Formats: sequence, C-alpha cells, structure tokens
Amino acid sequence: MVAYRPLREEFEKLTESSPGMEEFAYHSMLPFFKRLENNENNNPAVFWDRSGRGGRVPLSNAKTLSVLDDRVLVAASENDINPTDVNTLQIGGISKIQATVTSNGRRASSAVNYLDSTARSNPKFTLKNGCKVRRILFNANGTIAIGVEYQQGNDIFNVTATKEIIISAGNFETPRILKSSGIGPSDELQALGIAVVQNLAKVGSNFHDKPNVLANYRLRVSDNPRMNTTIVFSNSTFQEWKINGTGMLASIFNIWGIHGGPADIDAEFVDGAPLPDSTYNFTNWVRVICWNGSPKSRGSIVLNPANIYGIGIIDAAFLRDPVDVDKLVECHYKSRKILQDSGIITEDLTPSTSVWNNETDFRQYIYNTASPTQHSCGTCRIGTNSSVAVVNNKFKVFGISNLRIVDYSIVPTVFRVNPSIVLYALSEQLSDYIREAYQDNPPVGSITLRFNCTPPMTVLNDYSIWSVKNTHSKGYVYHWESTNGAKGAFTVEANSESIFYTPIDKAQTVTLKINGNTIASVPATNTICPY
Repeated sequence: MVAYRPLREEFEKLTESSPGMEEFAYHSMLPFFKRLENNENNNPAVFWDRSGRGGRVPLSNAKTLSVLDDRVLVAASENDINPTDVNTLQIGGISKIQATVTSNGRRASSAVNYLDSTARSNPKFTLKNGCKVRRILFNANGTIAIGVEYQQGNDIFNVTATKEIIISAGNFETPRILKSSGIGPSDELQALGIAVVQNLAKVGSNFHDKPNVLANYRLRVSDNPRMNTTIVFSNSTFQEWKINGTGMLASIFNIWGIHGGPADIDAEFVDGAPLPDSTYNFTNWVRVICWNGSPKSRGSIVLNPANIYGIGIIDAAFLRDPVDVDKLVECHYKSRKILQDSGIITEDLTPSTSVWNNETDFRQYIYNTASPTQHSCGTCRIGTNSSVAVVNNKFKVFGISNLRIVDYSIVPTVFRVNPSIVLYALSEQLSDYIREAYQDNPPVGSITLRFNCTPPMTVLNDYSIWSVKNTHSKGYVYHWESTNGAKGAFTVEANSESIFYTPIDKAQTVTLKINGNTIASVPATNTICPY
C-alpha cells in the first residue's frame, strides 16, 4: 500500500556492483516507473522526474493534516535532514509518504491495478486458485522449460507452455520451485536425490530483509482528529468514506519518512497508528519505525528433506551482523532527538526512558523486538554471471530456455523503500522484453529519434531527454545506447511518442536499435528545456 520509488543512489550502486546491468540504472528504469504511475502530485516544471500520470497505479497523499507536519519538518531540518520529494533525484531527506489509494478512497492492490483492469477480461487469461506449483517440467535433455506440475487439493496436474514460463512466487517459494525442479546447488540437490538439471550455486542464497524496530511516544498535542477514536470510528466518518470516498478513512495515516541521505537512516514517523495490544488506541501518541536500509546479514533457504515441495528451511540471519544492530541504534536515537527537538513529545512509552538511557539495554530491546519488514529479497538474484546470479538482465534463468523470473527474489540488494512499486516497474520492463522477443521489424522511416533538451540548471541537470516517435500501426520495443555507456530499452506504442533519459554529456551520441538493427544515431546538442 505504501508506495514510492527507491533513491537514485540505490540503482547506481546496483549497476556499479554488477557490470553489464546498465538497463537497471535509474535513468533507464525511470520510464517504467512513470508508465505505471498515476500520481496526484505532478509539477510540469519537472515532469521528466516527478511521478507519472495516467498509469495503472494510483498514488495519493494522506488527506488529513497532522501534528507532525510542521514541527517534525522543522526539527528534521535543524538536524540536517531537509525536506525532499521521494520521487525526484535528490539523495535522501524527509518527505511525506504516498500510498496506492484511488481518488475515491479505495485501496488499489495489484489485483485491482492489473488483474481486474486488464487481465480478467482477456480470453487468453486463466486464473486457478488453491494451486501449488511443485516443479518446472523440461524437455528430454533438460535445457528447455516446457511446462509446470502443480497440485490442487490431492490431485497433481501438468500444464504445457507454448512459449515461455514466468515464475513469480516470491523470495521464499521461487528458490524452492527451482530446487524442486533440479535447478540449484548440485550438492544440495544430489543429497536429496533430485536430478540436477542446471547447477546454479546461488539459488536460495543471499536471503536478506531489513528487520524493523518500533518506538512509541506520548504526544504533547491532543487536537489531532486522527488520534480520536470517537471521530475516526464514528458512523458519520464511515458514511462519508462509503458514500463520498472522502474523509479520514479515505487515505493512509500521515507518515513522514526519512530514507538515506546525509543522515543515512531509514525511519518513518506515524501519527496514531494502533499498537498490537491497543494500549494507546489512537489517542495522543506517535510511533517511529526504524530499519537498516542496507543490511549486512545474509541467510539462505534450503529444501526441507521431509517434503521437497513444502515450505523450505529458512535461515533469515536477522541481525547476525552487529553492524545491522548499530544502524538501528543510530536510527532510533537520531529519530528520538528529532521528536524531542520538535517539542511535541512528553513521554517515552516503549521502550521506557530507563532503557533509552542505557545503550546496552536499548540494544537488547532491539534484539527482543525486531521483526521482519516482509521486504525480503535476493534468493534468485539478477546478474550477468551464473556463478554469482540466477537470472540474467533479461530475467532469464541461466542455462534454461523459456524460463524467466520476476519477483523480489531477483533483487540482489534490498531497497530502502517498500517493494511494490519496484516490482511493478520490473514487471513492466519484463513485459517489454517478452514483447520484443516476438515482434517483427518496423517499416523503414516509421521510427524516428530526436534529442529534446537538457533540463535547466535551476531545476535538474542530471540527464538529457530524448523522444522516439512511431508513425506505424504497431508498437515496438526499442533499445538505446549512448556513447557515454548508458543504455536501456522501452516501448513506443503505435502512432505515438515515448521519452527516455540519458545522463548529461553534451558530446554524447545516442543510437536507437530495434531487433538489433540500427534505426537512428543522433548527437546531443546544447538545447535547454523551455521551462
């Protein structure tokens, strides 16, 4: 539900640590984020970097004011954490968090955004509930994925693929499915009597999440309607939401988030979120959630010898590396200082002040209360080398034809933010790669490339803007590559124009290709965007 993009620096770290993965640089992923988004925030002066409009996924702000809004912002700035917009190129800061909520106050899940809006009406789409995938089926020599074996109730079924199979079972089940099918570390598979189809040593390794720890405080200010259960749960509030799609129930809580930046912490300030035991209800308190956005601890998932098709044995390795605990300590003490400086808290609720005053006790509090953020990733990581990765930059499983993966298991290093928008963008990118695999060549002259402009220094000066125009009645996936080493791929639909972005280099030339054929090669100029 909470949805915002990762920081630009996170994409850059990914491409730097995995040479050959330029398609996942921020400027290459930006068109996919904008394609899926329908954000109520959109400043035309910086439209190339702000959230998109007209996409499948609605993004909206909290609709009620918060006691956190002014005072926490001021206090954060006094602690060198400045206001920012998570959907810009700025590196870290504090900003209000958005969520996938429609204009009429309804939550927009993946099912609403993709299944209900498009897939269910497609006669080629079939959804089977209550099924568990057991394994992938292969041709005689084990090089081509040809089908899936699944269980429904007590019955086992096979389904055959005419083109490709895409696994999207998540960070826990995807490595289990691969291993049960004979794809994974050969020693583990052979020990369980599973025939090795493809020896991929890293299947199931690199498991990690970013455990979170909560702290709760009493607020000095008591006039926030969000914290009044009589108002929040009144029939009039419910009817306003049900009939008009407005009011306090029509949006998420007010959440201010700090991610990365000079402070290098990850925290969210939430007004009036209910505690599990409802001790404080919504009345007069605030919660801080901290996590380490760059965890060092790594675990694994192996098959359960008692049932290789069941839930695997998970070693989460939470907080195994003491650096992860250090970051949580730092995050909470910095966040507490912001609240103290803001003057809006009067009491430490959990943990108590005595725990705060003794760092050894506070570290133990972290060990006692840390919980998964449910953003785990990495067990089938993407990369360019089968010795350290499971899928390549086109999401294809190494050594196997017609088999791809798209879920959070392919993300090699967890992002600081919630995973939903990242997964949507990766899925949009994969859809282009699949579309490309079956497209023909465009008529000569129907696809043209044009350098648009470079943003003015007063707005953003990180990359240039290019457009691709298609006058044909079919859409095409194109690849672009710059002489400065940047590259990417995107779709230009029939009779339309699409935009992509390259890092600024006034001397650069960009080449456009479709199906490996060069369509155009255009140099950048000194043109400045007319804003």
